[in-house]
Amino acid sequence: MKRMFEMLESENVIKSAERKIITAALELQEKTAEEVMTKIDDVYMLEINTLLGHKTLREIYAKGFSRIPIYEKSKDNIVGILMARDLILINPDKALITLKQMSSIIIKDVIAVGNKDKLEPLLGYFKDGLTHIGIVTQYMVEDSGKKSLAKQNNWNNEPVKKVVGIVTLEDIIEEII
Repeated sequence: MKRMFEMLESENVIKSAERKIITAALELQEKTAEEVMTKIDDVYMLEINTLLGHKTLREIYAKGFSRIPIYEKSKDNIVGILMARDLILINPDKALITLKQMSSIIIKDVIAVGNKDKLEPLLGYFKDGLTHIGIVTQYMVEDSGKKSLAKQNNWNNEPVKKVVGIVTLEDIIEEII
């Protein structure tokens, strides 16, 4: 298929930029979430018990992100997505409240995406408008070095689902363009 588009380009039927976009769109069938995600260590996140005071609101606006993952206790336990625009309802001069107190109003549901999930179906999901961000997870076997019951009996440790990053609609569009 790629070869055909290269031929069309060489015959001036399509432009180089058009061929690149078409080729990149076709590659979405093969590329995975892991290849385009932002690693979790690089993601700006907030803990659900964060107080929504002046300092926190200034920090959120300074970061400039429209969607912020919210976690509870551990960054492997993401409970939702904060839409920064919803914070316009918050007046820190009136009362100091936490994200948890406002969670039913301002925190949206989150979807989990496997690290090996292909981008094409994910793009379709994002296009349907259900969300524009997914939490990328990967199953890992933890080795804490402790003698667990599994180790004592030479059993394999059970895999644990870990959050490894986020993928957004913007990440996928950047792959195309």
